[in-house]
Amino acid sequence: MDLTLKIAIIGAIAMIITALIKLLGDLLGKGSPAGLIATVIIVILSFLGGGVFVFSLPTTTTASTGGGDIAPAVLQGGNASTTNPLAGSWVGTIQSPDGSFSTELNLSFDSSCEINDVCGTYDAYQLSCSGTLTLVSVDGDTFIFRETKTQGADWCGFCYEHIQKLSADRISYGCSNTGISRDIQSTGVLSRR
Repeated sequence: MDLTLKIAIIGAIAMIITALIKLLGDLLGKGSPAGLIATVIIVILSFLGGGVFVFSLPTTTTASTGGGDIAPAVLQGGNASTTNPLAGSWVGTIQSPDGSFSTELNLSFDSSCEINDVCGTYDAYQLSCSGTLTLVSVDGDTFIFRETKTQGADWCGFCYEHIQKLSADRISYGCSNTGISRDIQSTGVLSRR
């Protein structure tokens, strides 16, 4: 929801609450100063409560990092579609934090993507592991995809891929078993192919 719409909703809420509170004040106060003060306090608290509620709703924004456009975030719900800022093919080396694991990774993403849709593929060809990528969530400018293995040995791991566009030609990669960024086990920077 954009900021202009939020402000319009707050204005409408304030007008409705003011009218209802004025009616209540007229009924309670019948012109007494205590009734007028109570009415003013209730109007102010109602307006603040409505404002806090409306401003707590998610805002669709467009951000830019390092020259790469980030499309409006696709949030949980799956109904909103967006042009995928990750569209295209990417290649690079990923490795574990301790350096005990490293492999080249190829990622490809479709031009549009919705939550819970298969939007891309991965191929760690040196490991003979490949599969599809399903967008499960967007956390700020980080897109989180769930891997589904379509080819490879039983030992091919499972991963939630945390992908963030760094520039028009580079993305960061992180892999976690839980989909939570603090659990990332391997990382890398991939370049547009």
